[in-house]
Amino acid sequence: MNHRPLPPSQAVAAYMCQNGWHPTPHPNPRLHVLSGPLDDFGKPVSLVLPASDDLADASLRVDEVLRSLATIEERPLEAVLADIQPPASTLSQPQAQPFNLGDVLHRLEHLEAIAQQLLADNQELLAQRSQSPKPSRRKGRSPKSSAS
Repeated sequence: MNHRPLPPSQAVAAYMCQNGWHPTPHPNPRLHVLSGPLDDFGKPVSLVLPASDDLADASLRVDEVLRSLATIEERPLEAVLADIQPPASTLSQPQAQPFNLGDVLHRLEHLEAIAQQLLADNQELLAQRSQSPKPSRRKGRSPKSSAS
C-alpha cells in the first residue's frame, strides 16, 4: 500500500469523527459503522471499521476505509494517512486519550433516550397547558413588617 504502517482502526475512527462522520448503531459489536457525506443519490456514505485491530481481516478493512476516504476527500492516500498518523517526530509528544467508538455510541444512545424523554415531557406539558385555564396574575404584595 505505502511506506507507512496502517494506523489503528480507533485512530481512523477518531479522524473520521473529527471530519464530519458520525457513528451509526450496528447490531454487530465487532464492527463500527460511520456515516459521512451524501452520495450521488442523497444517502449518507457508510464505511465499516473493525472494532478491534485483533480481528483476522482488520488490516484489510482499515486499508479499504483509508482508500475510500482518500477517494471521497479527493486527496492522495498519503495525505489522509499523514493527517491520521503524525510523523514519527511528533509521536513523542503527549497524546490524547485513546478514542473509544463503542463508548461514543453508548453515550449517543443515552443522549438520544434523554432527548426523547424531554420531548415527551414537553409535549405533555404543552397539552396540559392548552387544556387548563390560564391562572390570573396578581401583583405580589410584600408582607407588612411589624415595627416594635
